[in-house]
Amino acid sequence: MDALIEATVDRPPLSTAGEADPFAGWDDIPLFMKSLPTELGGQPKDGDAGGSQALEALQALMYDGEPSEIAADLKAQGNDLFAAKKYRDALGFYTRALDEVGADLPVEERRVLWSNRAAANLELRNFGATLRDVSLILSAPLASYPEPPSLAWNKTTLKALLRSARALSGLEKLPEALDALKRLRILEVDMGEGDKDVGKVLLKEVEGKIEKKERKLAETKEKARRVVESDRAMREALALRGVKLPKGTSKALFATCPIDITPPHFDPTFLPPSSLPSHPLLPSPSSSTPYTPFTAPATSTPLIFPTFLLLPHASPPTRDLCLSFHTSSTFAVVLESMEHDPSQLQLYIATVKGRVLKVGAKLTLEKVLAAAGGSSRSTSLEPSEKAEARKFSEPASELVEDADEALLLRLGYRQEFKREFSRFSTISFAFSVMGVTSSIAATFNTPMLYGGPASVVWCWFIGTFGCFCLGTSIAEIISAYPTDGGLYSASAYLVPKKYRGPVGWVVGWLSLTGQISAVASGEFAVAGLILAAVSISTNGEFVPTVGQTYGLFVGLLAIHASINSLATRALAKITQSFIFINLGALVAICIACLVTCKDFHPASYLFTTAGLDNQTGWSSNGLSFLFGILSVSWTMTD
Repeated sequence: MDALIEATVDRPPLSTAGEADPFAGWDDIPLFMKSLPTELGGQPKDGDAGGSQALEALQALMYDGEPSEIAADLKAQGNDLFAAKKYRDALGFYTRALDEVGADLPVEERRVLWSNRAAANLELRNFGATLRDVSLILSAPLASYPEPPSLAWNKTTLKALLRSARALSGLEKLPEALDALKRLRILEVDMGEGDKDVGKVLLKEVEGKIEKKERKLAETKEKARRVVESDRAMREALALRGVKLPKGTSKALFATCPIDITPPHFDPTFLPPSSLPSHPLLPSPSSSTPYTPFTAPATSTPLIFPTFLLLPHASPPTRDLCLSFHTSSTFAVVLESMEHDPSQLQLYIATVKGRVLKVGAKLTLEKVLAAAGGSSRSTSLEPSEKAEARKFSEPASELVEDADEALLLRLGYRQEFKREFSRFSTISFAFSVMGVTSSIAATFNTPMLYGGPASVVWCWFIGTFGCFCLGTSIAEIISAYPTDGGLYSASAYLVPKKYRGPVGWVVGWLSLTGQISAVASGEFAVAGLILAAVSISTNGEFVPTVGQTYGLFVGLLAIHASINSLATRALAKITQSFIFINLGALVAICIACLVTCKDFHPASYLFTTAGLDNQTGWSSNGLSFLFGILSVSWTMTD
């Protein structure tokens, strides 16, 4: 008999560990399971291959009976798991009962299962699923209608309302949670169980959340109000001191200030407690001290500025940052704190109107701002202090450099290059760029051959007048925008903003192309003059080839490039001699021509049509005459 039983009963699979683990595999037998199988809502295990025949047999037996009995068994198992805090397993049993036999159950039994499943979902923080189950409970048709609901029906409704309130509170839907708790309280009173007040603790929690949320919203509004009022006070304080804010600060004041620099602010030592940034946003609920609302600082309160001190004559030019320059502090105190000797420095302040103030070290920032901005404040300069601050609407010669730097700052540029060219060096450099003697010699043959001597003489009068008009116009523009970019940057200020990009691009490339072409043509002309001089000295025996001309051209480019690579100070000294070389060569050529020439043409040869010699191949004398403009234009370039 024992052998028969042993042959007919399925044994659990043997463990891979062998006889050392004789009980392995018993976890798959329903009576020895430690957790719910996956097909009943449990967590899958490693190596789980699905259900077993024994489990399927037990399931078949489990559904053998009335729907209410089956549901009661599944609910009881779910309740046991819920009590053991195995909420996910309990959820599987409640769901199984509803899915398998729920359609055949009375409404009240389904409501109980929904309620239990809502409780399991609530513990798992599945708030959305909880609210869906509660919705099914509350929308279920009353089975005893038109009779009033039974006590069991009302108790299920109470639980549903309480669980919906908890779920809504978890979702931060606080007004809805508060409404559910109010309905719960009304139902409790109607049932005669008002003394229990099961939602009391939750109601207090929801009201606390609502109060906290409302306080946070009030704090946000208070912060925004303080920002607006503080910005308005700061703008008025700056305007009172004559400080002009740059464009683009119409919205958030100092929004682009670096995070490591504190923007201009009121001195906190002069502020009342209600104007300090640390003043509480709202009154404390637990404090009995009267609360004073925040008020913006008075515009007369002293200010503290972060200030850059530019040192253009230092070697190398540098700038120092003073993080806290108090308006009542003197420049001497600030300079000493930055390890500078005030007696060795001259201080200048540039205004937005292009004026430059020479400031004495004994003056305070408050008084300098008042003088610079034309403020009518009582802190304006006293007669004894006017010697400390001299205003230069037209700066003296020693202040021209500072005036130009102030103009650059107003244009949005900071001076980077040293101004080491004197006025005489600049004039001499410009004269050498024209190269009147060499340029005329290099281009003299074109108007003489194609237009004649009259074309050469008259086109110089006409071209000089045109170049003078053009030069004065360009000088006016560049003097208004004294940047090293010249026409490239000046054109950006002379066209509408939307065209600045393309116009600047075209002007920049045209300027670069013109500079390259001018240098190349000038070097080529000099190479031709040198080789022509060699040919003349040999009575025409030496005839330069194209390779020789090009080689000399490249060599001249290299020599002149190396010269222009010298320091600015050296170039300034070298260019001072250029004007004497050019004028001396011009005078020497004129004297040599007058001394060596024996035969002279009459004046009509130069000033009348008798001097026109059309060798262009065209019949138009006017076209041949205009060839003289080429020499003038090329000579007067730059």
